[in-house]
Amino acid sequence: FTHNWDISDLDDFSSHTIFARAQDAAGNIADSDLITVWINHTGWEFILVERGKTSSSVNLAWSAYTGGTGSFRLHYDTLPNVDTTDAMGMTISLADTSATIAGLLPDTEYFFKVFLIVGSNMVTSNELTVSTEPAGVLEWLTVSSGGFSRGALDGSSGLEGAFPVRWIQISSFEISETEITCAQFKEFMDAGGYDDSTFWSTEGWSAKESRGWTAPERWNEGSTGWLVGDDFPDNPVAGVSYYEAEAYANWVGGRLPTEAEWEYAARGGEGPDTNSDTYPDGNRYPWGNDFNAEIGGEIVHCNFKNATSDPMPDSLVDAFENSSPAGSFPTGASWCGAQDMAGNVAEWTSDWFAIDYYAASSDVDPLGPETGTKRVVRGGSYISQSNSADPGYNLRTWRRDSRDPDDRRKQIGFRVVRDN
Repeated sequence: FTHNWDISDLDDFSSHTIFARAQDAAGNIADSDLITVWINHTGWEFILVERGKTSSSVNLAWSAYTGGTGSFRLHYDTLPNVDTTDAMGMTISLADTSATIAGLLPDTEYFFKVFLIVGSNMVTSNELTVSTEPAGVLEWLTVSSGGFSRGALDGSSGLEGAFPVRWIQISSFEISETEITCAQFKEFMDAGGYDDSTFWSTEGWSAKESRGWTAPERWNEGSTGWLVGDDFPDNPVAGVSYYEAEAYANWVGGRLPTEAEWEYAARGGEGPDTNSDTYPDGNRYPWGNDFNAEIGGEIVHCNFKNATSDPMPDSLVDAFENSSPAGSFPTGASWCGAQDMAGNVAEWTSDWFAIDYYAASSDVDPLGPETGTKRVVRGGSYISQSNSADPGYNLRTWRRDSRDPDDRRKQIGFRVVRDN
């Protein structure tokens, strides 16, 4: 025979073991199989969802529980079937229904689960799978192989050894379209970049440790003229040493450009042959040979400083007192599409600086001197002094500069390249 029973008034989130017992008139007893019944919170579904992610973090949210006391436990792993024994986890109060899990590896699949603990009982959410973003998602441009005239064509003084002019061959590579921004560098920071020696050279790690660097100079301090930090996500990161730039480049799977690669991407290998050496000159500025040429209705093509002693005409004022968001001057793009290679922030390259290097270097993919005390910096910046007679003097594609590798200035940032 069959019989149905209704059992009521059982507590939410309680487990009950139930069996049926039959007894005949003679007193013989027979028990049914045991069944375990879990009583959930009435009308409640425990759902875990993703709200956002970066290369190093995931933001999660889940259903609120209003049934009484208890706590949440969030656990995760790179393998499925997560449980409370997984070491990666945290306790969260019932008042919270979301959490951001930071310090994750880029481009990695993770499995998440939230557990509601009520007394000795436990309820489990769905298991959620989330893959973090790839590290430092950048816009890459292909720089085709070719040659260019390296060096100063006008014999200008103060160009720190930008002579003699020689034809240099460069293999194809890829370059980031813009200077690395604060938002992009923040991903490196959030991923533990300042705590992982894997990405740092021996010299760089030593400098970081001895100086206590944990972020770029003046990061989030709001200091006058220092547009670095969370409030300036689209501005180029600055206040970074050569070593910090190198570590980011390694983290993102690239490297810093050689000085020759940088000049080739800025200057190109076309144009007239004004010095009669049978080779094209390339561009004086990334956009051409006329500093204030009209391009697309614009005559200002970069972020540079107007000299106070000899102010620029209003038509040449660039509208930025400090650095500008990366790519603010699209008409100033170089032949390969790279933005801000003149002005905004100057850029670290991988070369050691030597004033006589141009005469002795290889003419195919030169890597710079083997040793030195300063690294080459290129491109000029928003503080590059100019005057009305020659407004682009300090922004020419062949102009060289150098700095100590541990220098951290508000006008120096970087971009990255990678082999293709």
